[in-house]
Amino acid sequence: MGNRNNDLKKKRERDRKINQQIESDRKVYEREAKLLVLGTGDSGKSTFIKQTQLLFRDGFSEDEKRTFKKAIRINLIRHTKLLIKACRTLEIELSSQNEEIADLFLEVKPDSNGNLSKKIVNDIKILWDDTAFKESFEKRSQFQIPDTAYHYFDNIDEVAKEDYTPSNVDILNCRIATSGVKVIEFPLSGIPTK
Repeated sequence: MGNRNNDLKKKRERDRKINQQIESDRKVYEREAKLLVLGTGDSGKSTFIKQTQLLFRDGFSEDEKRTFKKAIRINLIRHTKLLIKACRTLEIELSSQNEEIADLFLEVKPDSNGNLSKKIVNDIKILWDDTAFKESFEKRSQFQIPDTAYHYFDNIDEVAKEDYTPSNVDILNCRIATSGVKVIEFPLSGIPTK
């Protein structure tokens, strides 16, 4: 009989502690400010979140930087291909030698790790220097090429370095399609915010 009472007391004590923790968590949760960011595609939601992360947290983790590095390099290849196709759609002719480079570039597959070979880097630089390529870039909005893409074309030597780590500007300019819910926590005037 004594064992039963002991077991019952232990269960009640455990139950009491659980309820205290639930109540404590509820009070913290109620004091948190929550910010929901909504908008259409390409309206700047992710950029706003990245800016918030830079301003109110310690920036980006090494894992996040590696993810952005890969995305930046893959975007460079993707944007180059889109601009080649834009030249053709708009009937803007590249120089004959660059036309050959463009034909071969359309077959390029991004490295699974986001690495850029010297040939890919050289081809992108040659194409970016072509006036026809830049003319198609001026009409980029017709082909869903972000206006920030020039940043990576202009800085391709830096982006292609093996030890490249994206700067805050690189990360802010990086376009990664997001879906679903992303939660970041940061302090806002002493109030926990999500």
